[in-house]
Amino acid sequence: GKVLTSDANGNAWWQDIPDGSLFVDYGDYLSPKGTISDNLRIADKQNYIYGFLADMNTGTNSGYGAYFRHTNSSGGTFGIYASSTSTTTNNYYYSKGAEIISTSNNQDQYGIQISSTHNGTGGFVNGIHNTVISTTSNSSDMIGIYSSSSKYDDNGNNMGIDVTAFGGYNVYGIKATASGGSNFNTAGYFDGDVTITGTLYNPSDIKLKENIQTLANATEKIKQINAVAYQYKNDGYADKLNLPGGGQYGFIAQELEKVFPELVSEQIHLEKIWKEKNGEKTFEYSESTYKAINYIALIPILTQALKEQQELIEKLQNEVNGLKNK
Repeated sequence: GKVLTSDANGNAWWQDIPDGSLFVDYGDYLSPKGTISDNLRIADKQNYIYGFLADMNTGTNSGYGAYFRHTNSSGGTFGIYASSTSTTTNNYYYSKGAEIISTSNNQDQYGIQISSTHNGTGGFVNGIHNTVISTTSNSSDMIGIYSSSSKYDDNGNNMGIDVTAFGGYNVYGIKATASGGSNFNTAGYFDGDVTITGTLYNPSDIKLKENIQTLANATEKIKQINAVAYQYKNDGYADKLNLPGGGQYGFIAQELEKVFPELVSEQIHLEKIWKEKNGEKTFEYSESTYKAINYIALIPILTQALKEQQELIEKLQNEVNGLKNK
């Protein structure tokens, strides 16, 4: 294995790790003035370009393909800053800021292990700051962060992403925003069951609402929809959605849409299609649509229908009491 080091003049080179030592402190591995991508450019038939490529195989203890540390008292500090730009559409198939493959026969394994510490005041700290930008009108699919976790035995747990946020003032485990899509926007799409051990909240503050009206004739509208028992299909198109098995209860979206069109929306499912491209396994997305129901929004409608029925029952009860008193 080797480490990448540089001097104050921006010269960079590989340096052997001395025998008997798995890690040697060479100071700032990448000088703030260092420019290394041109000197360490590796091209393979113009299909892949690496600004920096590091590889290390180790049998025991810790092994680093590359180890970067940069300490700065002011301004921006980057342990690793990677940028990859592809400006052609025919010759270069992949443009990757960084590609990391981790293989281990030991207990602990990290494709990337990042520690970010902020000891000052103000500013912000990012363990990972990732930006993906497309500047063309005919670009393919874009993914800010792609994570895949595959386990081929029944031992232990397997999590694609495990996120923990602790401490601070406002704390979010995950905060997602989706906007600007010309066809479809969703901050989260889960292909399978979702479990929440806490409470699910929807915004309902009066300061967020306008054109507030009391719902009328809710009972008559409820009478127009039919509750059904059913099972999801498990073949063809339906099999792509990872739908739950067993008996289900609900409504038919096309029927409900005639009475409450606001409660039915068209969802877009993206199916990952794997294929070989230039000798490397990659994928693209196939798009399909289906109708879905906002079941939570049915609660106030059912509540209003129950109130209307109760008012009718009380009215009839008063009439019966009046007849008894005659």
